Amino acid sequence: LDPDDEINKSASLVVVSRQAHCRLIVKAIGRVQYAHWVDTEDEYEHLPLFKSLQKYFKVVFQEIDEWMEGGESVADWSKKWPDTPEGMTALEVVQEKVVEPIRQECRPRSYRGEFQKPHTLAHKYQHFLKLALIGINPPRRSQDDRMTRIALSCPLAKPHNVPTEGCYYPLPPNAVREKNRRRKVTDVYLYRTYQFRGRHYPDGVWVRDIQGYKTKRKHGRFQVILPNRQFHDGRCLYDYLEEYLEGLWLPGPFPTRQLYEGTKPELQGKMGRWITKGRVEFNPQDTEARDPDGCVWRWGYLFVGKQSGKLMSQVTYAKSIRSNSFRLIGKKMTPHTFRYVWATWAIQVGLSDAELRALAYMMGHSVETLRRIYERCTPSEKQQIIEDAINQRLCRPLSDSDGDKVYNVEQLLQFAQKLSHQDLWQFFKRLYQRLLGRDFEEQT
Repeated sequence: LDPDDEINKSASLVVVSRQAHCRLIVKAIGRVQYAHWVDTEDEYEHLPLFKSLQKYFKVVFQEIDEWMEGGESVADWSKKWPDTPEGMTALEVVQEKVVEPIRQECRPRSYRGEFQKPHTLAHKYQHFLKLALIGINPPRRSQDDRMTRIALSCPLAKPHNVPTEGCYYPLPPNAVREKNRRRKVTDVYLYRTYQFRGRHYPDGVWVRDIQGYKTKRKHGRFQVILPNRQFHDGRCLYDYLEEYLEGLWLPGPFPTRQLYEGTKPELQGKMGRWITKGRVEFNPQDTEARDPDGCVWRWGYLFVGKQSGKLMSQVTYAKSIRSNSFRLIGKKMTPHTFRYVWATWAIQVGLSDAELRALAYMMGHSVETLRRIYERCTPSEKQQIIEDAINQRLCRPLSDSDGDKVYNVEQLLQFAQKLSHQDLWQFFKRLYQRLLGRDFEEQT
C-alpha cells in the first residue's frame, strides 16, 4: 500500500484508534478489578497495569497528534464551521444568526398573530436554552448540559432569605444525589438560591453544581453562577429558563381567563391565560428519592424527550443542535463545535493570559489544551493579531513642539530615511523614550 495515500492514512488512524479503545476497555475492567486495592482515584496510576497502559497511550496519542498535525482530519470542518464575514468572529455569527433567531421563535404568537401550540412553544424554549448554555456562555462538555438535573419538590421549609413569592429550586443534600461505588457524588444540578458563597442576591441566581467531571483531579467540584444575560429587547436568560420550567402566563382579555397563581409578584391578582405549561408539556418521567429521614425529594432532568419524557440520548441531544444550526446557517454544528468556536474567539479578540485561564477553567480544561486542540484561527488571522498589536503600540500620539501628531509605522520609516546619521540617532533616543517611558542610556 502507498503510505502517502490519504485513504490508507485514514484506515491506519482508525486501526490505531480502535487499539486505543480496546486499551480503554482493559483500563475500565482493571478499575473494577482493583477497586479494593485503592482508596482514592490517584492511586490507580501507581498499579503496574495502569503504568503499562499509560505508556501505551502516550505512544498512541503521539501518533494521532502527528497525523493531525499533517493537516488531515477525519471530520470535514467546512460542513460544520460557520462562514465568517470579514470583521466578525465565528462566535458572533453563531450568536447573531443561530441563537438570536431561535430566541425570537419563542414568542407566544406566530408571525400571523396566532398563538403557537403549547407543546410546540415549549419545544422551542427547550431548543433556545440548549443553545444558550453553549452559545452565550462558555460551554462545558455536552454531557454536563444533557445530564443536568433540577429539584422539583422538597420537604424543606422555605429558607428565611427567600422572598414570599420567590422562585426557589433547592440543591438536594448529598444523601439523595447520585453516587459512584466509592460513594462520591457524580451528578450535575441546576438550582436557584438567594445566598451563594456568603453573598446575598435579592432577586436570586441560578447556580450550576457539577460534581462528576473527567478532569476532576485538576478542577474538582465546579460551582458557578449562570449569568443572567440580557437581550436587546430587555428580556433576560432567567425569564426563558423559568418560563420553560413553570410555563408561560400572559395577562389580557382572553375568552377563557384565569387568575394568576405563580411565583412572579408583579402578576399576582391579574387575570390572563396560561399559554403553555412549559416542561410539563412533555409529560416528564420524574423521579423520587428518600433521604435517611424518610423525606421525599422529587427531581427530574432539565431537558427531556418531547415524546418519551425521559432523558435525551446523546444522539438526540446533538441532533437538535445540529438540525437548528443547519436550518439557520447551513452548517451542521455539534455541541463540541461550540468549544472550538469559543476558543478561537478568545485568540481572535486577544484575551489576556488571566482571561484565557478563566475561560479555560469555565470550559473545564487548561489553557494549553485550549491553544493546542480547540483554537482554529487561520494563518492570516494570527498574523493580523500581531499586526494590530504592533499598530496599537507604535501608532500613538508623539508630543512635538509643533503640537500633537500621530504617526503610523510606514510614516515613521519614511521620516527616518530622510534624516542624517546624527539626527537619526537623536530620533531613535526620543522614540525609545516615548515607547518605553524611560530615558535611553548611551552606554547601553
